[in-house]
Amino acid sequence: MQIESGGDRDVLLGPCPVDLGQERRRCRAADRRSGHSGRQLGWPHGSPRTRSLDPFTRAVSRYTLAGMTALNTALYRISDGTVGGEVPNGGQLLLLTCTGRRSGRRMTAPLLYVDAGGGRADNGAPRRVAVVVSKGSEPENPAWFHNVRHHPRVDVQIGGLVMPGTARVADAAERAAIWPALVRQYRYFADYQQRATRDANRTIPVVLIDLDCERAAQWRRSSM
Repeated sequence: MQIESGGDRDVLLGPCPVDLGQERRRCRAADRRSGHSGRQLGWPHGSPRTRSLDPFTRAVSRYTLAGMTALNTALYRISDGTVGGEVPNGGQLLLLTCTGRRSGRRMTAPLLYVDAGGGRADNGAPRRVAVVVSKGSEPENPAWFHNVRHHPRVDVQIGGLVMPGTARVADAAERAAIWPALVRQYRYFADYQQRATRDANRTIPVVLIDLDCERAAQWRRSSM
C-alpha cells in the first residue's frame, strides 16, 4: 500500500509508487561512489538511531511510520486511548488535530507528551502539555508542525477527553527546562537530537499547548 505522508495529511492511497528494488540499486551506487560498503551501512558500532539513514532506508521508514501513525490514531480513537495510548516504556500519547496550512483540512497525529506545568483541571486533564517536533528522527520537521505554526488553534485528545488548545513553539529557556522530562519519557529523543546536531546542526523544536480544560468533551459523545 502507498501511504502519503507529508503536506497536510496521511492518507492510504493504493499501490506504492516507489520501486524499492530500483531505490536499493540507486542507493548502492551512491554508496560505491562514497566509498562505503553495504556492510558498513548496515549496523555500524553504536546506536542505529544516531546514524545517518541512507535514502532507501529513509524511504521505507517514511512509509512505515505513516502506516503506523494511521493505525495508532484509529485504535486510540475507538478505545479512548486504552489501546495506542502509550509506548512500551510507559510514555503517554495524545492525539493532536490541526488544520492544514494549505489544504485547510483537518489532520491528526499521535504524539508523546509530558505535563508542562499549569496544574490539573477538575477532570484530571493537564492544563499545558509539551510535545517534541520529531518525525521519527527524519531531518525535516513533520507536517503538523508547519500547520500549527500557521493555525495555532488545535484540538487535543487525551484518553477519552477532547479539548481545544493553543499551540506555540517553546523558546530556548522553556525548551531547556522541559527537555529532560521529554527524554525521560522517551529516551530516544536524545539520540534523535544527537543525529540532528551532527547532520544539520539543528535543534529539534518543542511545542507547548495550552489546553482549555473547561471546554473538554468526551470523544465518543462529541463525535456522534
